[in-house]
Amino acid sequence: MESVRKKYDKMFPGIMLGILGPFFGFLIYHQFMFPHKPLEVFWNMILQSPTVQSPILSLTLIFNLLLFFGSVKVNMYYMARGILLGTFLYVPFAIYLKYF
Repeated sequence: MESVRKKYDKMFPGIMLGILGPFFGFLIYHQFMFPHKPLEVFWNMILQSPTVQSPILSLTLIFNLLLFFGSVKVNMYYMARGILLGTFLYVPFAIYLKYF
């Protein structure tokens, strides 16, 4: 177990998780809130409604919070840093959607 932890406790896998995490969060949000709508219809609905884009992006970033605390719990601190960095890459986009 220790060798697996050392293998993946690096910044790059954490950054990849931080970037891909919101996509999984989006899929989970879709499954819980709109299971009756196909994903394509739900995606088009969000694209056509700019007022919900920033809140949904912010909500899907919560999935990264789970990844971050999970990696801290198993003492994978470099991965946690990468997840945090990947999350911070979304901040300018979220600010743009919110205010512009």
